[in-house]
Amino acid sequence: MAGKKTMEALMLHKKGFNCAQAVVLPFAEELGVDRVTAMKMAEGFGAGMGACQHTCGALSGAIMVAGLKNCNGDLNTHTSKKDTYAVCRELTSQFEKECGSCTCSVIRGLETKNPLKSCDECVMIAANLVEKLPNE
Repeated sequence: MAGKKTMEALMLHKKGFNCAQAVVLPFAEELGVDRVTAMKMAEGFGAGMGACQHTCGALSGAIMVAGLKNCNGDLNTHTSKKDTYAVCRELTSQFEKECGSCTCSVIRGLETKNPLKSCDECVMIAANLVEKLPNE
């Protein structure tokens, strides 16, 4: 069952926000980022990083949210980095397992003409994964 933030992410994607923006925006304010800044921050990650069809924008958005949730926010010590990387590796692994790839062009089937998932599905999967992450 999809959570509230996952459903908001899907709605935002359907309204025209890119995959990364759609995943980041539902979590932004609770994690200390205003929605306009979040929208701007995630804009370049849509359609596989600047429409280059590389890493899925929904996954990129999920990684941004994971960093916001996990980072200790201390500019003098970078002690949370190792833990954040571990969380992001697990997120990436789960996303790849559910979507069949982490690469936008592969997921969308641009070469094979056989999409693995729709962009809406990727947004929902990514948002659901980060919705399940604990707030550190």
